[in-house]
Amino acid sequence: MAGQVASALEYLHSQRCIHGNVGSRSVLVGGDLTAKLWGFGSAYRRRTQAVSPGEVGDIEMRKWQAPEVLGGKVFSQSSDVWSFGILLYEMVTLGDPPFTEYRAAELLQYLQRGKHLKRPTTCSNSLYSIIRNCSHWRTEQRLSMSELIRTLQAGEKSANGRKVLKVAQPLDIEKYLREAGYGEAYNYTVL
Repeated sequence: MAGQVASALEYLHSQRCIHGNVGSRSVLVGGDLTAKLWGFGSAYRRRTQAVSPGEVGDIEMRKWQAPEVLGGKVFSQSSDVWSFGILLYEMVTLGDPPFTEYRAAELLQYLQRGKHLKRPTTCSNSLYSIIRNCSHWRTEQRLSMSELIRTLQAGEKSANGRKVLKVAQPLDIEKYLREAGYGEAYNYTVL
């Protein structure tokens, strides 16, 4: 499924579109496990390489946004790559929100100190490496979607069998929204 979402983003980027809202909430999964990326309202308003962060920033969850966007800079294809890394984290944790130990307002400072998402226990070293390659602080160091697709395909070929992940407990939506930082006021200080 990650490869399907990556392919959709690669296509958007080839059309000079930026999705700007990548996360599990933007992926529809069919009964045959086919993944479709949706939520293109903001993408169609962004038919350039970069746009103003205020345009749709108020409706998006902060913990999925790249640090440059959190700091008030423009959305870009590279910020989609950052959010795709967060989506991979969500996939391997079966939907855990990222950075649960931090409030959204604290996240930019955490990232400025060179910190990253912690490796989930259910995440292989190779997949965690991909997540980390999506989340470089410097945008030019992040992989392109084409590079991500090749890396995901190589990882899929070298996998030595599939592990089925099982949900440990039912989802508590209120807890999830709280941990994801939904509804938090944000007031970032850029150091």
